Amino acid sequence: MARLVFTCLVLNLFCLPFAWCESIEQADLKPSMKVAMPINVKVSNAVKDHILYAYNLLGYKVDFYPIVTGRSIKLTENGELDAEAVRISIIEKSVKNLLRVPTLLGRGTLELYCLPNIVCDTSVLEQKDNLIGVISGTNITSTYMKNKGASVYHIPSNSVLSQLLNLKRLNYILSLSVDNESKNNIVGIDKSKYQVIPLKQFEAFHYVHKKHKSLVPYLASSLEQAISALGKIEMKFD
Repeated sequence: MARLVFTCLVLNLFCLPFAWCESIEQADLKPSMKVAMPINVKVSNAVKDHILYAYNLLGYKVDFYPIVTGRSIKLTENGELDAEAVRISIIEKSVKNLLRVPTLLGRGTLELYCLPNIVCDTSVLEQKDNLIGVISGTNITSTYMKNKGASVYHIPSNSVLSQLLNLKRLNYILSLSVDNESKNNIVGIDKSKYQVIPLKQFEAFHYVHKKHKSLVPYLASSLEQAISALGKIEMKFD
């Protein structure tokens, strides 16, 4: 009996390191996705858990890359990154290699913000002498202004855009409100201090590079499961 116990101990000591190595090896072999995240921390926090949950259900690891909007879309379009965590569907007019995962992640409104006591309606977007602040890169604010007559001032981040409006360096900017909540705007400014005109409704989705086309139906299902398990995605900016 003692010899049997001794033999079992020896076998356990001999096998455990190999079992540990095998588990590490299997983890290393797990496929991974490089996912671009919005640089806005509150947006990132809103979608990160759902994206992670969805990919984990499919057996994927996720490496998140917080990166500014304009640069991330170029990297994902070129295939250097695998996916965009969340994007507004208007980008489909400007990209060729990204595929929508058809599970709705959010919706809201593109809005024009104007300083008080100046003309504030859609006509200001057509007047060449007006300068409209937008976020640089491929996004709903810059895309919306492509065929407008007003001049456009491209800003790399939402925080700088809001500062320029607050400091009255710009008379007009375009920004987003999510889920039609009055204070829920992406630049984090107090709407009560400005004139605000709604311009266009939008919907937001997860996007993957076309090399991952086979994943799209599975991601649609796993994202639905993520929303059921974790609750509705709440993008709060106030």
